[in-house]
Amino acid sequence: MTKFLCKTVLLFVLFAGFTPYSTACSRPPGYGFIVLATLLDESKPLPMYQNIGGQGLGGTFQHCLSGCQGDQSQWTGTTASDGTLSELNKSTPAQWGVSFSTPEQVFQCTGVFVLVDFQPSTSPQRAICTINQTRDAISSSPSSFDTSTGTYQYTVTMTDTSEAWPRTPYSFTNYDANGTVIASGTVTVTDSWDCWGTFWANSTMSVTQYLWLADSSGIGIGYATISVTNGTGGGG
Repeated sequence: MTKFLCKTVLLFVLFAGFTPYSTACSRPPGYGFIVLATLLDESKPLPMYQNIGGQGLGGTFQHCLSGCQGDQSQWTGTTASDGTLSELNKSTPAQWGVSFSTPEQVFQCTGVFVLVDFQPSTSPQRAICTINQTRDAISSSPSSFDTSTGTYQYTVTMTDTSEAWPRTPYSFTNYDANGTVIASGTVTVTDSWDCWGTFWANSTMSVTQYLWLADSSGIGIGYATISVTNGTGGGG
């Protein structure tokens, strides 16, 4: 009798719009796979992933891994709202080349080609489109805030210290050190290096926080690191 291993997996990850899948069940060779289209924007302060629903994908067989079985023909499809696309009966375990095509949801991903080693499993396996592998250094003024005064709202000027804005800043998102979103808003551009926005510290303890800048398409430019204190000075 053949036994297949099913295990419960608890995921602690920073996923914006990510749906965790708690049960992973291995299957026999040739079962196929479920691909999960994923966006990784490395301009953010911490690695953050987002499932891409409604994204066109295509797959081309590359080579077998140990003991592969199943259909090796090309496939195409569009991901469901949770970013998944089932390709059952396809060759597994095997390496496939996955291309991001149309319909597109993230224009920077169109044409991206990644290699994925798919295992025969009911657990979705990620095909990751990585954008902004380099980010600009952003400074903020002031760079520290003291909330012991009861003031949590500040006007902050953010400056690109790497270059003139590569894309026009449109919005900011304030993250704490764990990647939790504290606040967000729009910014006003004053020149080719500077912009400003209203920032909510929203903290009663000493903590490092981040202000992440993005353009109007939601694609990141970079982030500033700020210090929020409570009763230990600040406002620098």
